[in-house]
Amino acid sequence: MERNYSIKLCIRDEIKKDATSSLYLQAIINRSVCKLPLKLSWPRAFFDRARGELLKRTKTDPDHNDFQIIITREVAKANEIFKTFRLSDRVLTKELFIKEYNEFTSREDFLSFMLLKARERHKRGKISWNTFRAHKATYNKVKAWRPSIAFADISPRLLEDLEGYLKKKAGNK
Repeated sequence: MERNYSIKLCIRDEIKKDATSSLYLQAIINRSVCKLPLKLSWPRAFFDRARGELLKRTKTDPDHNDFQIIITREVAKANEIFKTFRLSDRVLTKELFIKEYNEFTSREDFLSFMLLKARERHKRGKISWNTFRAHKATYNKVKAWRPSIAFADISPRLLEDLEGYLKKKAGNK
C-alpha cells in the first residue's frame, strides 16, 4: 500500500457577505482528498493559491500574523500524524487521519483524553449511560478546578491537590 501524504492551505471559491472566503486545509492521503475546515476567512484577493499562502492586506496587517500562527499549528498537527504513521510503519487512511486530527488535543491534555475515552466507551457499549454521566460529572468537577491538565503534569502531588479540592470545594467526601 502507498504511503504518500501532503497538506496544503486552500481557500473556498464562495465569497461570504463580508467579502472573504473560508480557509481550509487539504490533506491528500494516498491520493484521497480530505478537506479540514479552519473556521477562518480571508479575502480571496490576498491569497496566493499557487503557494497556499495568505498575503498581507496592508503593510502592518494585524490579523495576518495571528492567522499564520493558527494555520501553522494546524499544519503541524497534520504533519505530526503523518510522521507518527510513517515511523510506526502503519497505514494511514483518510478516515483514520480525520479521527486522529479531530482527537489530536487528547494526546497532550488529560481532560480531553478523559472525556474522549468516556464517550468512546459509552458508544461501544462498554459502559452504561449512568456510568458515562458519572464520568462526565467527574470531568466537569476536575475541569472547574483546572481547565487543562497536561499528561506531563500528572503527579502524586497533583492528585493530592485534586483530592483536597474535591473534598473542600466540590462537596465530595
